[in-house]
Amino acid sequence: MIPNYVDFKAKNQKANFSRWSPNPHHRLPLLLVLIVTIGLIFAGCGQSGVAETEAAEVPVEAPSEAAKAEISEASGLTELKPEAEPSQAIEDMAIQVFAIEASLGENYYQHVKVDLNEDGAAETLVWLYGANFTTSKCDALMILKSDGTLLQAFHTVHVPITLSGEKAGQYRSFYMYSENGKYARFDFGIQYPEVMEMACEVDYEAVEGAEIFQSLGGDTAHPILF
Repeated sequence: MIPNYVDFKAKNQKANFSRWSPNPHHRLPLLLVLIVTIGLIFAGCGQSGVAETEAAEVPVEAPSEAAKAEISEASGLTELKPEAEPSQAIEDMAIQVFAIEASLGENYYQHVKVDLNEDGAAETLVWLYGANFTTSKCDALMILKSDGTLLQAFHTVHVPITLSGEKAGQYRSFYMYSENGKYARFDFGIQYPEVMEMACEVDYEAVEGAEIFQSLGGDTAHPILF
């Protein structure tokens, strides 16, 4: 006697929908669904892999000639050295700018010529130290234009100063030691920041450029005679 399929379904409703049902008519659609799902998953992974490969193969643009020139010019700053010859004009300007009326003792200066704004004419950075220029906050610095007039003066300068090959405005940026291993970066806007705390501070590892004014003595330390 043939079993009644309808009665079997009514008594075993869950059995017909089981993944392991012996009924081939119900197992086939489930297998097809499983195969299609797996296929879609692998297809998605393949597309993701292709996208990642395409992104990785995007060519990197070579530096422009202008960028190469800037890099080359910045590397040339490593040879900056203070001038060996004294300058009476610098001494006279220092006395005027810092309003010195009488000598309090020995005073010295060192100066470096460098084109800060890339106009083909060198500006002069002048480090001044000694009885009239050094305070508890450190030394003094003058920046003179190429015609010898004052660009800017600083009253609290820490040396060495690192002159950068980069510009943020009209003139090159430079760094000087601030505190706690930090260096203050000075960018010329209307003028260089006069107060160190106003400048952007960076870690020593981030400082790149040419160090100048590293030693108090030597042939480049010129006395100022009042």
